[in-house]
Amino acid sequence: MKSLAHSASDHPTKGILFMLLAVGMFCAMDACMKQLTKHYGPMQITSLRALFAWPLIVCWLITTNRVQHLLNSRWSLHLLRAVLGIVMLSAFVYAIQPCRSPMLTLSFLLRRFLSLLCQCGF
Repeated sequence: MKSLAHSASDHPTKGILFMLLAVGMFCAMDACMKQLTKHYGPMQITSLRALFAWPLIVCWLITTNRVQHLLNSRWSLHLLRAVLGIVMLSAFVYAIQPCRSPMLTLSFLLRRFLSLLCQCGF
């Protein structure tokens, strides 16, 4: 009997690489948002992020045949999540406007990297 923790479909190395990629992408997005705060307002940056993310999400839904799941779900919860996301991201962009320090990016990366190391058993 195989353990649930290490089944035949587990690929811990692949998972670690995807987590590192995700942390890198979040750091890149954070750095881009900090650079954009010099020229644009919080709502413009939030809209720009959503416009770049929306086509990627739609492509993923189409390739995985999950469009119907989205259409059958509760729209009120989708709208609530969208409004909360816009408020949260706008507040974040507004908050980082005065402090464009690279230390914020480093602290963001360090927390994620340490949690990854803890998960790996180091």
